[in-house]
Amino acid sequence: MFRFIRDIALILTNQSTIMAKLDDLKTAMQNEDTKVQGLIAAYQDLAAKLAAAVAANDPAALQALVDEANATSAAIDSANPPAAA
Repeated sequence: MFRFIRDIALILTNQSTIMAKLDDLKTAMQNEDTKVQGLIAAYQDLAAKLAAAVAANDPAALQALVDEANATSAAIDSANPPAAA
């Protein structure tokens, strides 16, 4: 009987640990989702600006968008360096 109670206590302790880790994982995933949504919004804005610059046939505006896209890409790369091959 004592072993059964000990096993139940161990299961409950492990369940608490697992649930805490699950909560941590949920928070991390929500943070990543927020970052991804921010990137999507930034690129949608860039696409709209690009469409406007093309429609206006404005080479200076196009170059500014190329520069903006390159800067954004570099910032993303520096924040999330690619994995070593």
